[in-house]
Amino acid sequence: MAGYRRNRELLESHVQRLGGRIEFLDPLRFAYRIEFKRGRPILGHGTNYGVNLSGAAAVARDKNYTSRLLAHLGYPTLPQRLVLRNAVYDKVVDRHPDLAGAFETLRTAPAAAARLGFPVVVKPNDSTQGKGVFIVDAPGRLRACVRSAFMFSDVVLIEKFSPGREYRVLVFDGNVRAAYSKSAPIVVGDGVSTIRMLVKRRVDEYRAAGIKIDTLWQDRRVLNALARQGRRFDSVLKRGARVKIMDNANLSVGGAAADFTARVAPFYRRYFARAARDVGLNLCGFDFMCRDITKAPRNPKAPGIILEINGAPDVGHYASLGDEPRRVVDGIFGDLALLLRDISLGRRAA
Repeated sequence: MAGYRRNRELLESHVQRLGGRIEFLDPLRFAYRIEFKRGRPILGHGTNYGVNLSGAAAVARDKNYTSRLLAHLGYPTLPQRLVLRNAVYDKVVDRHPDLAGAFETLRTAPAAAARLGFPVVVKPNDSTQGKGVFIVDAPGRLRACVRSAFMFSDVVLIEKFSPGREYRVLVFDGNVRAAYSKSAPIVVGDGVSTIRMLVKRRVDEYRAAGIKIDTLWQDRRVLNALARQGRRFDSVLKRGARVKIMDNANLSVGGAAADFTARVAPFYRRYFARAARDVGLNLCGFDFMCRDITKAPRNPKAPGIILEINGAPDVGHYASLGDEPRRVVDGIFGDLALLLRDISLGRRAA
């Protein structure tokens, strides 16, 4: 929340500097109306600033649509299967009997995952911030993880797991403006404390950073990550032993990050600029898996995997990495205000 508040202040400051104004529409100042003199108003909502076409942003919100679009455009993607809630599956098949084999149900999901090959990633098809995301190693755990993912969406994605280093790459107006690596949150043993105690300390750290995960020890994602490592909450770690407490690396759940903006290889700068143009987004964040984003790939046809595209990325987490990232983010919002003014005055299209 603190990151979003800072983003909002930056946007308001730069819009006012250009002679515009922002009218906030709710007490939380989450929805807003941006207006420039003699221009048409632009509506925004959270980190959806109104600079992307609604159709392109809607496709980006759907992980399976995004994967299909990227594959159609020639970008490497991972094998996937869609799992529908029984009621949704029945409705779809009732209307389209020929699609009965196109989707999985909770009953058929383990066999579908086995065909993809374990480990697989289970995740809601249209959620954000790592909600309901699991890495699953064996069929016996799959149904429980799918049920948990169903808490966030009626459609769940099973995807082949891809090893490598994960990055978030932010593209704005045709240029890579920020990039950072992401790694899963961990706890480090002290030889005395149980994992439950160590996680509780991490929760306190998250709270201090404005990340609200008060019931982390009840989160099935944590239980799954510990089980994959042969650990339990009452396990005592040796001093210096490191254990992942979640499989996903989202910064919103306390994952760690390292700034790579100045080190992105020219090949990848061109790659992501082209990808953003191809999917029709002025502002977006790519979650990307590869060996090393600082070097051109040995095989240009296998540069890595775009895991997801966020059409309304929150850059607040990146700004927390230091003074230079904060300057970068300030520059992004300055240019964002310029683009909003040009869209408002009809000089540019979203």
